[in-house]
Amino acid sequence: MTTAVCENVGVSRVPSDKASSAYLMQSIWMKSALNDPCLFHATLFAGSSCFDLLRTEKQSPITLFHQNETIRIINQRLSNPTWALKDTTILAITPLALFSALNADQAAANIHRMGLERLAELKGGLDKLGLDGLTSTLINRNTAIYRIAFDPDSGNLVSEPPIGLEVRILNPTTENYSTPPYISKSLVKELFQKIHDFKLDWISKQSATGLHHLLANHNRPYFSVSATTPPELQDPIYHCCFLATQIFGEMVNGRTQFLDALVANLKASLALTDEKLWLCYLPIEYSWVCFTGAAASKDARLRLWFYFKQSSSVRLVKVVEESWYLGELWSHVQWLRIIGLHPEPPTFTTLE
Repeated sequence: MTTAVCENVGVSRVPSDKASSAYLMQSIWMKSALNDPCLFHATLFAGSSCFDLLRTEKQSPITLFHQNETIRIINQRLSNPTWALKDTTILAITPLALFSALNADQAAANIHRMGLERLAELKGGLDKLGLDGLTSTLINRNTAIYRIAFDPDSGNLVSEPPIGLEVRILNPTTENYSTPPYISKSLVKELFQKIHDFKLDWISKQSATGLHHLLANHNRPYFSVSATTPPELQDPIYHCCFLATQIFGEMVNGRTQFLDALVANLKASLALTDEKLWLCYLPIEYSWVCFTGAAASKDARLRLWFYFKQSSSVRLVKVVEESWYLGELWSHVQWLRIIGLHPEPPTFTTLE
């Protein structure tokens, strides 16, 4: 079961930076779990829950046993201020929150999230939590997964298209590996350059019109992309990027009739790619592609599938940067869902 935790919610399948959560899960989490009974049961609960989800079954007796033991020990510790505020106690709550969201139990997810927020507040804030930033990182990640599962902010207004992800892709800070010739990285970059330029055009028109949102079709810039992948390309990674770009185009152009088919195609195509190639050469693009699929998905389980498909990419980010990265990913999803699923609002608000 600890292997299931590592592969599904813990480490990455490629070498990771010692400052990343992937490395900290391997080192700090596992070492702490062997010395703390609460975190030990929480770890086994997470592993058993992974097996349940993979088999699409209800919680097994083993899962329920470790869940109940985790909750029992947490409740005991909450009566002792010293034990209640230990990082291992707080860490043990994160799998409870995570799998409540994955099992669509919003009431339980709310309870665990409020508990995490309260304990973090009592510690003096997320930045005061220990274990080299792992505790605060997992709390932030739980928030991201909660948003994807329950879409709580879908009605909130986003003032302009976020460009953080595209900037990261077009201006990488590091190049750890030399890209092999069978990956069409230059063509992938062309796709994201087109998306980046489109967003800048949107921002420019938004500023010129004085509107907070260019949601009406007659105000929007139009995004165009070829109808099919170039036939000479046999690169499955480029094909996934191309499909995600098509989904992006359909959403920003206010067309939803083909989204379900495109999302199904993207999911099937991602299953044919080698994740190690994504993680070594195009980790941010991997996240962008999957989060775009999530943005276009009406079903919560499908949105979560897309999140966990790329989750190793998130875990490669240094813990000091992960909250910003998750924020950029969520802004991307939120903006696309607002403009793509609500294309014709009745009124506009002018800038003051």
